[in-house]
Amino acid sequence: MVTIKDIAKYFGVSVGTVSKALNNQKGVSETLREKIKDYAEEQNYTPNLTAINLVKRETNKIALFILSKERNKEESRFSILWVELLKQLLEEVYKINHNLIIYKLFYGDDMKNYIELCKAENVKGAIFFGLMNNDPQIEELKNYKQIPFVIFDNNFGGRLNSVKTDNYIGIKKISEYMKKLEISSKEKIGIITGEDTAQVSLERENAVISEFGKKKIEKFEGNFTKKSGYNGAKYLIETKKINKIICFSDTMAIGAIEYCKEKKYTIPETIKIIGFDNIILSEMIYPKLTTVGHKLDEISKNMIDLIIDKMSGINLLIEPEIYVRESY
Repeated sequence: MVTIKDIAKYFGVSVGTVSKALNNQKGVSETLREKIKDYAEEQNYTPNLTAINLVKRETNKIALFILSKERNKEESRFSILWVELLKQLLEEVYKINHNLIIYKLFYGDDMKNYIELCKAENVKGAIFFGLMNNDPQIEELKNYKQIPFVIFDNNFGGRLNSVKTDNYIGIKKISEYMKKLEISSKEKIGIITGEDTAQVSLERENAVISEFGKKKIEKFEGNFTKKSGYNGAKYLIETKKINKIICFSDTMAIGAIEYCKEKKYTIPETIKIIGFDNIILSEMIYPKLTTVGHKLDEISKNMIDLIIDKMSGINLLIEPEIYVRESY
């Protein structure tokens, strides 16, 4: 007797996709739906009633953990980026009639156990924003088998899934754009990074070194906040005499632009600044920020699909785009 797994294997799709097709749910093209139904009928497929009952009782809840370093601190680039990504996630869960349960937790507090929170709500899976390299619960998450976890912008291995922007490609696009504008071989470039516990910052820094060479780089370590962008610009411009700055977040780039305006440096004539993230504010400031942007719609769809399809150990890289505006 043919099973739903056999049908999925025949069409090269997930069991979840076959189930959606047979039950007339959203998320499957009409062409594929008809092919699956016709094949199931040809093979005399009979649904497993026990499995159907289990599916009917299956939760439609997905958890989202938003993790921040400390309370009462200046909000970082993440707060703005995550709000924009959250909007896309809500659209995706709405399409499949699911609910998103949001937990906002702070590393400075007595941290709750992620898995226990998931068990308490009987969620189908969980998504993490801001999971840090030094989080003490990472090993537990990596080995947990009951539900899938998806990490945004970090890759920790094990059973954890990840969906992230390809930081190397993003920096490469910045490099190609800057080199097209004929950077002098002797000219140094300034970078304002995030903290070294953030994987995205380490990847972007390694990519910059690969593209430009370590000797051509002057670094200021920020923390993804506007204030650190302001201080970074002050240090790089006044101390290191840098006039081209790559900021590892738009929020820091906005801080750098603020410093330049305060000191009457013209942008891009005197100081050139590039950001990373393409948050909505990047188009609202003056001058408009040249930046690299995430494909948030694609990222959010992949995160939800990984949970619905009960995947583990999948790491997806999404190619970003460069947005050339006025600051560089």
